[in-house]
Amino acid sequence: MIHISQIHLILDTIITQTIMEITIKKHLKDLENQAYSRNIPVFSEFLTLSEQNDAHDVLGSNPLISYEGGFDMAERRIIVFLPYAEYELSKEDNPITCLMVKPLNLKFRSMPTHRDFLGSVLGLGIKRSMIGDIVINEDCAYIFCLDHICPYIIDNLTQVGSSPVSVEICTNMNFESTIKTQEVHATVASLRLDNICCAAYNISRSKMAEYIKSGLVYINGKLTESTSYNLKEGDIISIRHVGKFCYKGYTHVTKKDRFSIMIDRYI
Repeated sequence: MIHISQIHLILDTIITQTIMEITIKKHLKDLENQAYSRNIPVFSEFLTLSEQNDAHDVLGSNPLISYEGGFDMAERRIIVFLPYAEYELSKEDNPITCLMVKPLNLKFRSMPTHRDFLGSVLGLGIKRSMIGDIVINEDCAYIFCLDHICPYIIDNLTQVGSSPVSVEICTNMNFESTIKTQEVHATVASLRLDNICCAAYNISRSKMAEYIKSGLVYINGKLTESTSYNLKEGDIISIRHVGKFCYKGYTHVTKKDRFSIMIDRYI
């Protein structure tokens, strides 16, 4: 039997979530109206996959709205609201900056983890929504953040874990080449979401169906619960607690009528 206090707790949680959803929806609509009324591009803070999915539901398909994270495989993204269709974003408009954080004296220390970098940044009093993805490389980390918080991080982030660090703006225009991916080739019976996800991570169909129906799979930031969705070339799929990959398309159909597909799996 459920105790009355538990019922109150459940109701309080539902009410709190509902109020938050209404607030977020109103905020997104306000940003959209600001872009139109002020005739300038307007940007949200970084959103999680779940928040992006809610935004898709609120804003729908709109050519004046895009989701940007600083690089193609980004998971956390901001929403860009353009004032009119012909508006072209300039470099000055872009509110996302990439910082390269390099631990010093790595010969004597192990490379800090993603948790270490994130914890050190948030330890400066910065909101999580100001920070996008953090990509760990062999000898440094790339931290995507909103540009107005960038100088503060450069001046104050001096240590990550036990390692002193240097921080500078990343001017490497070929950043994508530093993202580690593994190219996977496989053959599948169809281009259904469940088939391709199984091939990407060698997961059983039943287990993959469970992930999808449990709300753990996102396509281009939008939640999907359909196992039969047919993927399109360039789709980015995120599976919570499993990984992320980009479907690159298929090269040909085999004699047994199977699709020979290519996947870039994020490492």
